[in-house]
Amino acid sequence: MISQHNLWVDNLLGLYQHSLTGNFDNRGIASDFARETYINTLLDDDLLPAVLNGNFKAVFLTGNPGDGKTAFLEKIYSGLKAKGCTENWKDASGWEVEYNGKVFTACYDASESCNGVSADERLKILFKSFAGEWEPNINEVVLVAINDGKLHSFFSNKQNKDKFKWLSQTVMDKAFSSERSKHVENIIIVNLKERTLVDLEFDITDSLFDKLLNIFTAEEHWQICHTCLSQTYCPIFANAMALGFGEMSKQAHYRLKLLFAISHLRRNRHNTMRDIRSALSFIITCNL
Repeated sequence: MISQHNLWVDNLLGLYQHSLTGNFDNRGIASDFARETYINTLLDDDLLPAVLNGNFKAVFLTGNPGDGKTAFLEKIYSGLKAKGCTENWKDASGWEVEYNGKVFTACYDASESCNGVSADERLKILFKSFAGEWEPNINEVVLVAINDGKLHSFFSNKQNKDKFKWLSQTVMDKAFSSERSKHVENIIIVNLKERTLVDLEFDITDSLFDKLLNIFTAEEHWQICHTCLSQTYCPIFANAMALGFGEMSKQAHYRLKLLFAISHLRRNRHNTMRDIRSALSFIITCNL
């Protein structure tokens, strides 16, 4: 036996927010590893095809940093590229493409200023075609990642309410009304803070947490460790076995999931998808 180097461990380390080797994969799905470990949800199965089909005029993705807003916008971009769209531009702030007679414009974070342009001004530019008190007849699809506080403050501002009367009324009704009216179907608001990342089931492993841990600890990614000189005392390999393919892994998996579920139920903090990916990275690799 000789000492082996497992590239899968290097990739996992890149998920931890304070990784000693860098946290390149902590945001978005820019790398092969990030795409390989991306978990499909109803967003991908139901909403994504509808967006690619141009069924909406505006899509708002709200939630905390790390909830997956940027990742989903990148999935939309990849889907449009696969369909042969024409790219107008793409940079760190978002992208714009043309497909099937429509212009799709995405903003990765409308809650922050960018290149000297304030968040409010960026939103005004994004929604310039929506100005007025009636629903616009446009061939545009605007995709916006934004936190709900900024969404509320922008569309509750009197100047913006007057300028974007129809859009403002629609957004405020859909996002913040107690009745959550759905009468306008071509504007959709998805609050990613409302999705459940973990459950309390022992035998059912369909939660996002379960699927993610199963991918991270799948034995196929640890085959090289079986031939490593250090396998008997390597803490990283021991953690992968304990949580993934060891004799008692099912029980250890459930106990770890229970800790995350307790954190969720206590409501002390909102655990995002980024938080869970980062935490599992640290638990498995110890940031070594």
